[in-house]
Amino acid sequence: MCGRYTLLREQVDCHPFALDLQFRQFPLYNIVPRDQVTIIRQQEVRECTTASWGLAPSWLKDLSRAQINARAETLAEKPMFRSAFQQRRCLIPADGYYEWQSLSERKQPWYIRAQDRSLLAFAGIWERYHASKDVFYDSCAIITTVANKVTGEIHDRMPVIMNPDNYNTWLTSDIDKADCLALLKPCDDELLKMWPVSTYVNNPLHKGSQCIEGILG
Repeated sequence: MCGRYTLLREQVDCHPFALDLQFRQFPLYNIVPRDQVTIIRQQEVRECTTASWGLAPSWLKDLSRAQINARAETLAEKPMFRSAFQQRRCLIPADGYYEWQSLSERKQPWYIRAQDRSLLAFAGIWERYHASKDVFYDSCAIITTVANKVTGEIHDRMPVIMNPDNYNTWLTSDIDKADCLALLKPCDDELLKMWPVSTYVNNPLHKGSQCIEGILG
């Protein structure tokens, strides 16, 4: 799964997403479920906006059941994700993400990012939840797949990191479902690097750069 991630750069360039847009932010070292996160989506026009991390379809009665991840293998069938996959796909920009390795007596957090520090884009889906007739909010989930050889050393799942060549295909709503599913695969082994970090990151209230600082194995 993917339960924490980062967006570290103070200025985010949206040109890779075919948006003539840049926005500034504080570096986000520990993005956690229910945070408002940046997404790129296609409606009448392509736009950069925010959504709550935890997908909540309009029919969901118990919001505590909102899902932060959706498995690529069951995305097209599960009622929680099916409609969003068909009509409301998005990209979620990130600099990296965390994963926890299960050891004999504890869980060791790792930080994973691109070798060249380039901006990543997770494949995502989004929904609009209507709390009342006039009150609504948007939510999203990150799609996960089987881990590649590099990250598979610590966990069997990873977020789908979309190839920039496929951004337009993923965001276009009338693309054939099979073509979209074919994009949901592990990224190349050479793309990522990772290192162990301290359990400081385990606390969702910890937001500083110490979250990604490496420790000795």
